[in-house]
Amino acid sequence: SVLPTQSEAWSGSDRFDVRRDGVELFCKFQVTDIKAETVAAGKTYTMAEKDGYPSWSVASEPKQTPTVTVTAEDVEQCVKLTWTCELDETGLIRQHAEVTNTGEGRLEIGKIELAFSVPADANEILTTTGHHLRERSPQRQDFTIGRFAKSSMIGRPDFDATLLLSVGEHGFGFTHGNVYSAHVAWSGNSVLSAERLP
Repeated sequence: SVLPTQSEAWSGSDRFDVRRDGVELFCKFQVTDIKAETVAAGKTYTMAEKDGYPSWSVASEPKQTPTVTVTAEDVEQCVKLTWTCELDETGLIRQHAEVTNTGEGRLEIGKIELAFSVPADANEILTTTGHHLRERSPQRQDFTIGRFAKSSMIGRPDFDATLLLSVGEHGFGFTHGNVYSAHVAWSGNSVLSAERLP
């Protein structure tokens, strides 16, 4: 599941935390709509020759991006979720979630952690860490049972923040091995995590 919840018998870490008037809700979403379409990806840029590098263009016109939008709702809890997934021309996947309060009372959103599934042979994690003189130093560890998380909770990425969380076949590199990476396109509080259940 992209956003696993307890109603799906998810036994891992909470990925979706919402409260109404201070009371935690345990949503059971039912899909109400699925749209598949192709939308314009927006502006593209052309780079002129500079510093010995040839000029290049990403695209002369906006690329059409395959997009899927899934709307799901928990009518009893009065919470609607709209999830959008885009696949760009380079093979990158971008996902976005929007939560709507369809009921009375204040809805507090504590956490939304969208997920991607990875194959079982992805058994090594690569992230970056550091401090102000050595930021973004790579670190690797085994992808074992449990949760590995890199949090950035000071309103902006810190020196210890990772640019990517990558998982792949043990020993993967730039030229070999299958690898799956996630990047948060946000400069505020965020978390990148990898979780394997028994």
